[in-house]
Amino acid sequence: MNVCYINNYLFTMIKYSIQLLYIFAFLLASDQLLAQPPKTKPATIQKPGIEFPVAAQEVTSDPLSQPIVNLKEITVYSDIVYETIPGFRSLRLDLYSRTVKPAAAPLVIFIHGGAFTTGNKRATANFENWPEVLAGLARKGCVVASVEYRLSSEVSFPAPLDDVKSALRFLRANSKKYGIDPQKVGIWGASNGAQLAALVALTGGEDGIASSDKSNGQYSEAVQAWAGWYGNYDLSELIKGMSIQSSEGKPASSQSGIVVPLAFYNCTDKGCSPEIIKNASPINFVDERDPPALLIHGKKDQLVPLSQTEAMEIRMGEKGEKVEVIYIDGVGHGWQADDLKSTQDASRKAVLATCDFFQRELGF
Repeated sequence: MNVCYINNYLFTMIKYSIQLLYIFAFLLASDQLLAQPPKTKPATIQKPGIEFPVAAQEVTSDPLSQPIVNLKEITVYSDIVYETIPGFRSLRLDLYSRTVKPAAAPLVIFIHGGAFTTGNKRATANFENWPEVLAGLARKGCVVASVEYRLSSEVSFPAPLDDVKSALRFLRANSKKYGIDPQKVGIWGASNGAQLAALVALTGGEDGIASSDKSNGQYSEAVQAWAGWYGNYDLSELIKGMSIQSSEGKPASSQSGIVVPLAFYNCTDKGCSPEIIKNASPINFVDERDPPALLIHGKKDQLVPLSQTEAMEIRMGEKGEKVEVIYIDGVGHGWQADDLKSTQDASRKAVLATCDFFQRELGF
């Protein structure tokens, strides 16, 4: 066979083999590419627009909703700010109302005690769970508000009275929001809280005590019923023989154990202003226009004498006022007795009588 022919043949075979290798390599690479997941374009990050409302005036309110607690058919709206006074802490109240509101309901305002030196809107006497007591009253068909106010370390009289009246006006101003019947309002307090409740009830709508706070001033301060537990009603008798409050802010007390922060009433070592003591004593404002009252007092009370309620009963009787009085044997301040059962019985009696009274007078 011709040698040139053989060489040409081999060259041709080698060339085709190389071409086949290129084709095979191309096909292999194509298969690998097809086996890989398709590449995607990087996602475009969409930056959201910033949307916000702008008010016409400076906004100082808290934009977060009030904490809400559910207590067996009752919704508690806690720490509602009812007043903000420049230079002082915001004043708050807790509101108890039925979760299902069939119609506007009467309002009962509770004011805690503590001799104007201590106390808070969620505790009273020996009750382990005072909010549950207030919720129990609300379950009967009313709205209950428990109100805080400024204490003697912050202000002097009549500032706490201004605060309570401000809370009353606030609740009337927001009656639709909270399901309140503004024509049916009762007020109730314990110890010095009873003193404040009585002053509100007996001076509502009157100018007997000047107020520096006029927020929601177009709304009435009148109430349709009031209740007082072991209250201070006549300070002129209560402060006899007592010393002035110390510079440390501790309340003064007499040998009988009565507690009154005299500096709170702007008393000095020269004595107390008769005008201030008069204005701080509910007994001086009793007249024929006053709403019905319930007074309850323990016969062994050594902090606020039984004579305070007795004198109030007599004065209201003289004026022809409707007043119901309950004196509980064997218990002292805060329904405290020598044994637990007597304390429990007296506490239960006071609560049930108060609930029944407001149900009758406010109609719920």
